Amino acid sequence: MDFLRLRGCALQQTVARRNSSLGRVAPPSQRLLLELAFLRDAPTCIDTLRSDGNDELATAISESATLKRSQLPALIFNATLGNSEYRDFWRTSVPAQNYPEQTSSEVITALEQVSDGARRWLSGDYAADDMKFELALSDIARGDGGELLEALARQAAYLDAANAVISAQVDKGPLCRANTQSEAAAIVRTVVNKFFIREVQARAASLGQRYYDLSEPLRELEQLLADALPDAYADWRDNRDRRFDAGLKAPRNHVTQLQALLGVCYAEFAARDDSTE
Repeated sequence: MDFLRLRGCALQQTVARRNSSLGRVAPPSQRLLLELAFLRDAPTCIDTLRSDGNDELATAISESATLKRSQLPALIFNATLGNSEYRDFWRTSVPAQNYPEQTSSEVITALEQVSDGARRWLSGDYAADDMKFELALSDIARGDGGELLEALARQAAYLDAANAVISAQVDKGPLCRANTQSEAAAIVRTVVNKFFIREVQARAASLGQRYYDLSEPLRELEQLLADALPDAYADWRDNRDRRFDAGLKAPRNHVTQLQALLGVCYAEFAARDDSTE
């Protein structure tokens, strides 16, 4: 579109920016912001052109705006879920020993800002704060999605290994029966109380909360863009969610194994532990 023909319209500057040498190589986030600016400015420009009798150019802009609206979900995906900042967010890293105690809420706020923006843009409100959007992406790039996924995977692996040992004992029968309790049962109960309940279960609760905080805005964005998600991303997301599910369920699966191992002792043990919290 020849921006010189748009003299008198705010849209002229947006088209000029997009047609510039920098605009042609703009990263996905800047491309999205330029298209949002076009959609913001187009209605006023169309009205101005029609009032000046330039119906041909007004129609061309209207058709261009319609096309851009249809492309908006893909543009948002390319600028967010498919962009380098979100890939950095999911980059695998070794979790700190005290993870997630030292994590920040900045990434949660940034994820929420992007999801809120996408929802507004898809509903026809094209207002955007360019600097705020870019800063949010920067905060997301420093986020801990990959660290969380790795922490849950390690938790699952640790508990699965423990379950394998327990399962071998369960095959021989529970350690506690109706009126009898083996010496091993007392040892197991001590170990479970010291390591599983006080350490593993407490950390599992923190990991679960971190998962909830991060996943809510992420899932909202993925649902908003469901029809625009490439097959490769959808496959990756499904694999990611299976890994999350396995990590989050691991503590409950371990409890089930402990119940089978301790038999009738488990209910008494769990009740006593709850009363001391």
